[in-house]
Amino acid sequence: MDKKYNSSKIDGVSCDAKHCIYNREGNICDAGRIAIGTNNATSSSETICATFKCKSDR
Repeated sequence: MDKKYNSSKIDGVSCDAKHCIYNREGNICDAGRIAIGTNNATSSSETICATFKCKSDR
C-alpha cells in the first residue's frame, strides 16, 4: 500500500502490531484495506499482514 495514513478504519479488523503505521489507538487497523499473505499458508500461524509498514520507516 502506498498510503501512509487513511482516516477511516476497517470495521471488524483489529491490529496488535504496535509498530505499524496503520495501528490506531485501541488496536484499530486504519489502512483502508489489507493484504494477507502468504499464498502457501495452511494454518493461521503461517499468515502475515502484508500491509504492515513500520512506523520507523516513514
